[in-house]
Amino acid sequence: MSLSPPAQEFIAGGVSGCAAILVGQPLDTVRIMQQANAGAFSSAPPPSSVLATARGLIARGGGVRALWRGVVYPATTIAGQVRVCVALHK
Repeated sequence: MSLSPPAQEFIAGGVSGCAAILVGQPLDTVRIMQQANAGAFSSAPPPSSVLATARGLIARGGGVRALWRGVVYPATTIAGQVRVCVALHK
């Protein structure tokens, strides 16, 4: 079964959107945790590095999966947006 070029572009856009979110989600999670720990109402000192924050997230519970917590909603919405943009680009 062969798909039409617009359908191929639509699928490729969805895959690329999901891939972008899955790659960037751990860094985004670490960034948010660093910002939350550096806030005015936090008594904890800010972590010294991105790796220290990631280790803390993993150690507190959830293991490595904690870095991808909350990925479903962004993956579905961004994948949809990129899918449409790629399909309509021409």
